[in-house]
Amino acid sequence: MIKVLVVGTSSPGGINTVIKSFENSGVFNNCIYQFIATHKEQSRVRNLLEYIKSLFYFIFILVKGVDVVHMHCSMRGSFYRKSIMVFFSNVFKTKVIFHLHGSEFSEFYNESSDIIKSYITLVLNNCDVIVVLSESWKSFISTITDSDVFIFKNAVDNVLFSEVQLLQKTKENHNKLLFLGALGQRKGVFDLLKVCKVLNDEGLDFQLTIGGNGDEEKVVSYINKHGLTNVKFVGWVDGCNKRDLFMSSGQLILPSYNEGLPMVILEAMSFACSVVATPVGGIPEVIINNKNGFLIEPGDTDSLYNVLKNNLESFDVNIARSALITQRENFSNEKYFDRFSILYDKITRA
Repeated sequence: MIKVLVVGTSSPGGINTVIKSFENSGVFNNCIYQFIATHKEQSRVRNLLEYIKSLFYFIFILVKGVDVVHMHCSMRGSFYRKSIMVFFSNVFKTKVIFHLHGSEFSEFYNESSDIIKSYITLVLNNCDVIVVLSESWKSFISTITDSDVFIFKNAVDNVLFSEVQLLQKTKENHNKLLFLGALGQRKGVFDLLKVCKVLNDEGLDFQLTIGGNGDEEKVVSYINKHGLTNVKFVGWVDGCNKRDLFMSSGQLILPSYNEGLPMVILEAMSFACSVVATPVGGIPEVIINNKNGFLIEPGDTDSLYNVLKNNLESFDVNIARSALITQRENFSNEKYFDRFSILYDKITRA
């Protein structure tokens, strides 16, 4: 049996969602699987101590013998933590799959000094396979490394409701808006709140639920300051609570400035929610404007206002239908994990 060691974060977010989907998929049923968390939702000091402990445990497992190390990586601190593990993997002649999720990895590279750029390239060149989330990411990463780069676009489970049932709930809840993600400027949550204030002032009937972590106090302060009584902040949500929100919502709004390929967009599409997002990262490879969703430029609050107002006043359920079909045909977990099983097998035989 193939021995697979997965390294990543246990903090709430998209990467942890991907890791859990691997664990729940059955892809490791025929493997000896272990997971090491190099980062958790805690203070920097505690995270540093956690990383040191995880690094020693990582080396211990390498000594015992591992076939493949599958590293889930973002950028900056995440990259530096994983880079040390890449070199230890090389020492023990262990195959490395470097799975890049960082939405700002190109900015991280381009804004680095020449020495850091050389270090990034050195790390990537010492990986056997680099996995990226989109064509645009492959184009960039291929310019800074000689390693093989493969595209594995994120995927989600199909929802066990019929198309008719999902579209009916979306139509009935078309004025129930949802935002899920990190609370900060990068995800555009304050642009969304600004637009919601205008829509409120004009008397449009809608509700917005915000779920996530980050600048919670700033978000709540904005809601209270502007009297947005139809905007509800619910904190971080996952599992059954997340599914309940998708089932009671008609639209997902994610006006991000940077992204990879957000799991939350695919999850929303699997529930036949209409998606309003931005053409950043791998999103344009999933959402086609006015066909299976809506795309506005980052920071363009006028366009965001126009799209939301139009959707509230004359919702087109066919957009939601196209979103559901797109997810089921192209972003289903079954095909995604079949490809990873093949990759695990192929890399260990190389």
